[in-house]
Amino acid sequence: MRRLAGNTIATSGAPIIASGSYNNSPIPATGEAVGVYRLLRGLGSDAGTGGVTFTNAVPAAVAPASYNRGESTSDTRVAYGAGMSDFCATCHPGMHVDSGNLVHVMNQNLGTTIAGNYNSYVGSGDLGNTIATSYDSLIPFQTDNSADYEVTLRNLAVNDNSVTTGPASTDRVACLSCHRAHASGWEHMTRWDNDIEMIIVDGEWPGTDAVSLIAQEAKWAKGRTTAERSAAYNDTPATDYATYQRSLCNKCHAKD
Repeated sequence: MRRLAGNTIATSGAPIIASGSYNNSPIPATGEAVGVYRLLRGLGSDAGTGGVTFTNAVPAAVAPASYNRGESTSDTRVAYGAGMSDFCATCHPGMHVDSGNLVHVMNQNLGTTIAGNYNSYVGSGDLGNTIATSYDSLIPFQTDNSADYEVTLRNLAVNDNSVTTGPASTDRVACLSCHRAHASGWEHMTRWDNDIEMIIVDGEWPGTDAVSLIAQEAKWAKGRTTAERSAAYNDTPATDYATYQRSLCNKCHAKD
């Protein structure tokens, strides 16, 4: 699979000159191509005899060139574009609209209310943010239905907080807004711990070695150290949220 100039996808022809997964990948010239995001299976692939057939094209997405890093000082922003949830549906059809078992909407515009919540939300009880600084890598979103690798997506994919804008009403919720692609520190590959009421307790990530005796309590710490819990949140400072922070579902729903 390869992405040509103009963002069209081809399965043969022009040679791949770069991976295409990162914001520093060169723009392909005529007769050249870059790869599609990572090494995902392409449209029509059945992953071998008896495998699942991929009926949706690979998604459009771009990551910063340096992405496997802690986020204690700045977020790592992956620019998710068209096809994110549709690609997931290949192997997880029971979670999507046509199954009748939909758990959460996906691939739909956020709309004015949800985008407004996201852009206002700082933490539990604090809606004092603005769209200019509201992006949070723990709760990412899909940039509309964009497949514009060359300009839109690659310019959003940064790790230095040079782009911190939150979503427009036309941007979309995707599976990866709440889940990681393969694994996370929590049940069901969620991006935050949905099994406890508070993910931050007394101003810190809970843990068996927490400074706060409250944050050490087993119902919050669940046998983990503060370092283990912090790492599962990309080493994001606990001070980025409320002293007693509830589920990050509230970034969009503001029910806390």
